Amino acid sequence: MTGPPPYGKSIQRRRKESGLSLDVLAERSNVSKAMLSQIEQSKVNPTVGVLWKIAEGLGVQLQDLLVIEHPAVRFEVKDKDNSPILRSDDGKCILQILSPPKMIEAVELYLLHMEAGGILASLPHFPHTEEICTAVKGTIEVVAGENTIRLAPYQSVHYSADVPHAIRNTSRSAAVAYLAVRYQRT
Repeated sequence: MTGPPPYGKSIQRRRKESGLSLDVLAERSNVSKAMLSQIEQSKVNPTVGVLWKIAEGLGVQLQDLLVIEHPAVRFEVKDKDNSPILRSDDGKCILQILSPPKMIEAVELYLLHMEAGGILASLPHFPHTEEICTAVKGTIEVVAGENTIRLAPYQSVHYSADVPHAIRNTSRSAAVAYLAVRYQRT
């Protein structure tokens, strides 16, 4: 079950746009300051009657408070010039970070460029961490714990990354792969 609908942020935004303090809105709406604060913080789910009183105090229609505002969708382009780059210990692998910083340690997406013979070795990540490696160019070997697989272009493998694991370019030329890392903190 999810928490209360996010009416609180709409109420708080409208209150601040009107230049009202919690005290003034409490007086105008006949809803206690403590209750208003809890509603604005989405700690409680107000009844329609309470929302109606708040709407009256704000001088807006009840339906104006019932419209849940969704944040604008971001549109952020990543390329080689604005993506952080990581290098493997052997210097033969470059990881281009494609995911935005706010997603770090939730879901991370990388573009992996590997010279011939390059290896990206990793110690275990947090428990329950998973990775998906998709070969795009070249032949790539993925080792996770006791498991090993060789991927041709456009093949993928999903594996546990809470064990020692490595990605190796077994081609005689450069290889490219996508790497997705998903953390599950329990």
